[in-house]
Amino acid sequence: MRYAIIEKNKVINIIELENADDYSVSEGFMLLQSDDVNIGDDFKNGVITKKEIPIIPPTIIQQIAALAATITERRTREATLAAAKTASSRTADDVAALAWMTDINSQIATLRASL
Repeated sequence: MRYAIIEKNKVINIIELENADDYSVSEGFMLLQSDDVNIGDDFKNGVITKKEIPIIPPTIIQQIAALAATITERRTREATLAAAKTASSRTADDVAALAWMTDINSQIATLRASL
């Protein structure tokens, strides 16, 4: 079973025990069985309060890198070959490849302009 080790109302560690009676904690510490507690959670008045993990949005540079990473050699080749064809001879896949590349490049240009 999963147990939290608590010190000063804060979960400081998580351990797995088959039998909690075989484990003793030092003075000032408490052992609490819980399957959903995590390190850093608070324990006050018998209640576990989850530690809030802030969601940090990616920076502009990270967004640009993520978009650029989607431009693979294959996608570039498909878009380049599609661009070389006349408009009337392009297939639906060609049109999609060109639209995708145009969209990605547009997004990257917009992000770079905001730097």
